[in-house]
Amino acid sequence: MLWWSLTRGGGKSFAVDALCMIYCKLFPGIQILLVRRTYKDVFKNHVISLQLKLHCTIDNDPKRAAKWSKDEGAFIFANGSRITIGYCDNEADALHYQGLAYDVVILEEATQFTEYQFEIFTEIVRPSGFCQVPFKPRMRLTCNPGGVGHEWVKRLFIDKNYKDTEEAKDYEMIHAKVYDNEYIMNNDKNYVKRLENLPPERRAQMLDGDWNVFSGLFFIEFEERYHVIQNGRLPRDKNYNLYIAIDYGLDMFAAYFIAVTPYNVLVFDEIYEPGLIISQAAKKIRQKIEDLGFEYEDFTAILAPDDLWNTSQENGRCKADIWSDYGVNLTKSKRDRSAGWLAIKEDLLVDYSAEPEKRADTCKLKIFSKCVNLIRCLPKLQTDPKNSDDCMKEPHELTHAPDALRTFYTYWLAVPDEIKNQKSIRVPQEVYEDYLNASDEVRDYLENKYGKIFCI
Repeated sequence: MLWWSLTRGGGKSFAVDALCMIYCKLFPGIQILLVRRTYKDVFKNHVISLQLKLHCTIDNDPKRAAKWSKDEGAFIFANGSRITIGYCDNEADALHYQGLAYDVVILEEATQFTEYQFEIFTEIVRPSGFCQVPFKPRMRLTCNPGGVGHEWVKRLFIDKNYKDTEEAKDYEMIHAKVYDNEYIMNNDKNYVKRLENLPPERRAQMLDGDWNVFSGLFFIEFEERYHVIQNGRLPRDKNYNLYIAIDYGLDMFAAYFIAVTPYNVLVFDEIYEPGLIISQAAKKIRQKIEDLGFEYEDFTAILAPDDLWNTSQENGRCKADIWSDYGVNLTKSKRDRSAGWLAIKEDLLVDYSAEPEKRADTCKLKIFSKCVNLIRCLPKLQTDPKNSDDCMKEPHELTHAPDALRTFYTYWLAVPDEIKNQKSIRVPQEVYEDYLNASDEVRDYLENKYGKIFCI
C-alpha cells in the first residue's frame, strides 16, 4: 500500500516523523528506511526533528526513546526497531540499496526521484527478519507535483494507468493541503499568503496540488499541435539537404533523419533501439536509407557527438573508426550543450501573434509523427536546477533522442550561412548525367537558377 500526501504545507514531513515513531513503538524490531534525494535535505527535515522528539540530543536523558548513531546513520530503539536515514541523489546511488531488506521504505519528496530509482526501492520492501511481530511490508511516499518524477507519480496515483503486475489496490492517495494544517493556519498565515501569491503555474502546483500543471519543463516551447506533422512527407521539389544525427550507446542507439529546406528543419524518421553493437547499428543506418528510397551519398553528413572520437588505450582506435569499418563515415559535431539546446528552442519558437490557423507555419522545426520517441522524450526533459541553460540528464532514457537532435544543431550552428541558405535540387539519374555532360556555362546557369544539383 502506497500512501500519498500532496501540496506545500500539508504537514507531510511531520506525519512521516510521527509514523516512523509509531511503527517503532508498536512493532519491535521493525526496520525503516527514510530517504530523500540529498543527505542535507533528510538531515535538515528529519534527523534534527527526530532527535528532538526522541530526546536524542541529551545522552543521559532518561526519557530518551532511542539513540542516534551518526556512524550507522540510524535511530536505534531499545526494542530493536531502527529508522535508517538514506539519500539517493542520482540513479547510481540507487544501486547501493540493492540486496537490502526493509519492512518500511519511505520516500520523501518522491517526485524528485526517477522511476528507475523508485523501482529499485520497491525491490527492497520485504520482511527484514528482525520485526518481532507480524507485519506486512509497505511503502509510504510524500511529494508535491512537478520534478523529474512527475510523470510516473501522476500515472500511478492520478491517472491510475497501471501496467504489468501493478494493481489499483496497491496505490492510495491522501490529498493534504496547507488549509488542512491547523498549526500553520493558526501560527503562520503569512506562509499561506506567500503560497497564494506565487505565479499562477507554481501556485496551482504548490497550493492546489494540480497535477495537470507541470513546471520545470525545459522545452516549454514544444507543442505537439504545432511541431508534429501527422503522416508527414518530404517536399516533392526535393529542395533540401539531408543529414543523419546519432546518439550511440549500448543502452540505446538513437538516429534521426533530417531534411533541411530553405524554410524548415524536418525530422522525418528515426531509429531507436537498445543493445546494438556498432556493426549492427551501422547496418540499421544503411538499411533505413535504402528503405527510405535514398542512396548513402544523398546525405550530406552523418553526425555524431565528439566522444566517439575518444581513442582506446588498448588499441589506439576510436569508435568512429569502427563505424567507418562498417561503411558509415561519421562527421564530428561539437558538444556545446547549451548552444545546441538554445538552437532547438529558437527553431521551436511559435509566433503567437499570428492567426491561430497560421501559427504552425511560424516555427521552423517540424517532427514527423513516425518519430514517436523524439516526440515522447523532448517535452518531458526537465530544466537542470543548477543550470537553467541545460536540461537534467536523468531519467537517462529520456535523453537519447533529444541528444541526437542536439548533435545536429551543434553542427548546424557552425555551418556558414551561405551554405545553409544555398539552394539545392535532386534530379533523376538521366537528368543528372545531362547536367554533368553539359558545358560550364550551362551548369553555371542551372546552378544559379536551381542551386546545387544532386542525383535522386
